[in-house]
Amino acid sequence: TGSLAGDHAVFAAACRQAGAVTALDLETLYDGAKALTTLLPPQGNRVLMVSTSGGAGTLGVDEGESLGLGFPAPSPLFKEILGELDLPPLAKPANPFDLATVFPEPFGRVLEAADRLKVADLLLVAYGDPVAGGGDLAVRLKGTLQTPLAVAYFGGGAMEKAGRVQMHAAGIPVFPAPERAMRGLGAAVRYWGRRAKAETLALAADRGGAS
Repeated sequence: TGSLAGDHAVFAAACRQAGAVTALDLETLYDGAKALTTLLPPQGNRVLMVSTSGGAGTLGVDEGESLGLGFPAPSPLFKEILGELDLPPLAKPANPFDLATVFPEPFGRVLEAADRLKVADLLLVAYGDPVAGGGDLAVRLKGTLQTPLAVAYFGGGAMEKAGRVQMHAAGIPVFPAPERAMRGLGAAVRYWGRRAKAETLALAADRGGAS
């Protein structure tokens, strides 16, 4: 009917039932499409965000929590391992993780440890400052990590532009702000979560029919 055709809530619900991810504006559509076409399917909604500064982490987590993403605190074992990694003295082992540095090596050590321990379903690196070698690090990690990796790069001028092109060419989603990165990750979590649920229901139905 005409009333149904104009009801966005009904339309959005129908899209969800069909497994589609909706977007209210072109920017969100772009960010979601980028994440869905580049990220490996996440196994859940847990995100570990590691950033050059605390402000970037706060912005990202606020947006991510509003989208249903989770940010678990580091476990005792993870904290113990972090204490052995020779991290910068001002680094704060939390989630978001403020590394308080613009050198790429500490990022690599933290992300590799997080991947080994499977502390999150998605890893987000936030370069809020120019990080020399940040693109090289992300490309190397993409070839070794089992956990899906995304990058928010939003401070660095020419260095940022070059790194963005390099990482995009390697198939790593790079977002121009922490909030936009979270929208992309949220779209991926919703899509793959619904798909997994649909496959589970279909499998149960097949088993029920066979019995």
